Amino acid sequence: MTKPAAVAAAAAPRSHTLAGDFCLHPRFRSRFLRAERDVLVYLPPGYDANRAERYPVLYLHDGQNLFDGATSFLPGREWRVDETAGDLMARGVIEPLIVVGIYNAGGERIEEYTPTKAAGGAGRGRGGGADRYGKMLVEELKPFIDRHYRTLPGAPDTGLGGA
Repeated sequence: MTKPAAVAAAAAPRSHTLAGDFCLHPRFRSRFLRAERDVLVYLPPGYDANRAERYPVLYLHDGQNLFDGATSFLPGREWRVDETAGDLMARGVIEPLIVVGIYNAGGERIEEYTPTKAAGGAGRGRGGGADRYGKMLVEELKPFIDRHYRTLPGAPDTGLGGA
């Protein structure tokens, strides 16, 4: 018996599409959240060459989608943040920066990203944990990144975004 093409394609290993220098922090654990998550850090070109340089940091949610088609929610459809950031830095459009991809927690994603519980529909009663997710970002992840990387830790040099 042969598998339909869509099933075979979904089961096939995906190729990695990372462009640049990365550090993976697998299974990052928080005292505020139930689920562990991977954190993938993109380092700007030249990060290792200039040990005195410090960098602004951009934190992005849904980190599995940012850089790598092998980990993206839609197979092979990553958001090309690494390619785009590298190109913009090379052309001098943006200053060199560190990008921190915070993987979502799968089934816990809605719980962690939404500030209130849903009142109706398919998500009824789900959500409401964004305050705990925010505490993880501010009290645990950002200090971790600031300890392990040469960051500019102040508010003017820290950004947050996501889908």
